[in-house]
Parts: sequence; structure tokens; C-alpha cells
Amino acid sequence: AGAQLAVSTLPAGAADALVPALRRVAGSRSALEQATLLDVVYDPWPTALAAAWQEAGGVVAPGWLMLLHQAVPQVRLMTGHLPDAQVMRRAVLQALSAR
Repeated sequence: AGAQLAVSTLPAGAADALVPALRRVAGSRSALEQATLLDVVYDPWPTALAAAWQEAGGVVAPGWLMLLHQAVPQVRLMTGHLPDAQVMRRAVLQALSAR
């Protein structure tokens, strides 16, 4: 039994060397069926690691989502107002798609 969660805090491209091994595992689509990857990179997205993880049947939590969930309480702490997370989500996705 393997780990159910993997966290990559490596800079963009640094985990690319792991991709061939994950692609070999991807031959069995259920290889990572119950495993989740948190890849903290949000640009470029998806990373090669995240794409290979999904190909192998795993679930990926994107770095931009982590960024969003950090930003919401930070804005509240700095301003005293609870921001609209959905508005912030759209703004993050729009900014990333413009890159």
C-alpha cells in the first residue's frame, strides 16, 4: 500500500524527471486511483508531473487552488472583510489563462 497523498513543492520543471516513471505506471489506469497529488506550482499549469499523475489515475489538487485558499483568509486579516472566494477564483483563473 502506497501513500494516499503526495505533495510536490518543487519549482516548475524540477519534477519532470519523475514523469517517465509515472507514465510507465499509467499503463495500469488504476495505479494511483486513490492517491492525490498537491502540486504547488500554478504557472505553468498543468505541470508535466500533474498531467502524468492524472494519466496514471490519480487526483490532482492544483497550486492555484492552494494560492486561492491562502489568499482568502489573508485578505480578511488585512482588510477585516471576508472576500468573495468565487470572484477571487475567477480572477486567478483569468490571470493564469492570460499568461
